[in-house]
Amino acid sequence: MMMMMMMMMTMMMMVMVMMMMVVVVVVVAVAVVMIKAN
Repeated sequence: MMMMMMMMMTMMMMVMVMMMMVVVVVVVAVAVVMIKAN
């Protein structure tokens, strides 16, 4: 039982990290586009 909980927590953490990475990439891309537009 404890093992299952740990696995779930780890998976959630990994998903959160991936989402953060995606957000950062999108923000950087938008910033680059803005700079290019100017």
